[in-house]
Amino acid sequence: MKKHMKSCLMLAACLWLLCAPALAQTVPGMVQAPAHVNRRFASNTGKTVIEVDANVLVPKAEAAYILPVEIRAFEEEDAQRLALLIDPDAPWQKDAADERTGAYRSTAWFRWLFDRQLDKQTNVTVSNMHLPEGACVSTLLSYEVRWDDKYRTKGTVNYLGREGREIPGEGIAGHALTTRQAADIARDFVRRGTQEPFALFTMSAVSGVIFDDELILSNRHWRGESYKAVFTRQVAGMPVLASYVDLDYYGRKDIFAVPVGYEELSVTLDAQGQVSNFMWYHRYQVADAGDACQLLPFDSILDIAGKILPLKFAGNEREEEQLVRINRIQLGYMPVLQRDSGQAFQLTPVWNFYGLNERDFEEDPHHSEMNEAHLTVNALDGTVIDPAYGY
Repeated sequence: MKKHMKSCLMLAACLWLLCAPALAQTVPGMVQAPAHVNRRFASNTGKTVIEVDANVLVPKAEAAYILPVEIRAFEEEDAQRLALLIDPDAPWQKDAADERTGAYRSTAWFRWLFDRQLDKQTNVTVSNMHLPEGACVSTLLSYEVRWDDKYRTKGTVNYLGREGREIPGEGIAGHALTTRQAADIARDFVRRGTQEPFALFTMSAVSGVIFDDELILSNRHWRGESYKAVFTRQVAGMPVLASYVDLDYYGRKDIFAVPVGYEELSVTLDAQGQVSNFMWYHRYQVADAGDACQLLPFDSILDIAGKILPLKFAGNEREEEQLVRINRIQLGYMPVLQRDSGQAFQLTPVWNFYGLNERDFEEDPHHSEMNEAHLTVNALDGTVIDPAYGY
């Protein structure tokens, strides 16, 4: 009996040794991250406090890669497909533009529909911007509802915000939909609009506003909230991370490679649950294969964050304490300028520390923070990345 038990134990130990290296090479096995983390960091003066009370999101991917990525221009057919999705019975009207602005060439197609009963204009737009040699540096496919200049008298509410605030509980108070119902509507819209691999990244609340003037530049009257769903591309089992910061190229001399921007697809619903806005920025073309890479353990990443976050915000210190809350830490891909070439951006695994600076809300109660990363750390070597530069 003892001999048989000893044989079983030896067999189990051998199996564990065989499986352990394979487990360690999966993404969760490499980073060894907890599901939640609580930490508190402070600057040398104590006036800047970083409170980390965050869920740690790690994709269950088999491996992580460095993947070449480019921007792919939208075509007129993309606009037609979106237009038919919005209203399959309305005629397609094309208004094409091909312009040159300085060193850039932009192309666009528009579809205009005007509902005279509602004084409502619906736009589907494709816009691409190219460098003279042909490289595409910016793309946008969008749908939006624009109203006439009688905003105030008709009480027309427009829902705004590149990003929104976190939704407490099961949904927005007073809205016709729960968060789950709104997410299902947004998912269905995206599924019917593209076959490319997108998944829901965040659900947030965006503010409703009534404008006084046609140019919507002044006298905003805030009125309620509605839902905004942000989707990002899934690559090899990992999400491309949403970024509140734009990686712009225009007129900048401090970026010496053509960036690919941060791809994001968003769907905004109105108070009745209808899609009122759709935006798809910087469509990616990702290579089918790339180099597998080893990721640092999460403890090392958190140590780096503890040193860098207080330094980042210490420059904005005033008399009163500055409190920054980190509520979500997420591993995924973002385009990073490769140091060996200096001329190419590739999707690279990074950690984003999402959260909010409470001072922003003191200055603007409608401040958006849902996908604002206060720190981005390269998951391969621990270097800190500035999303405005991509390196």
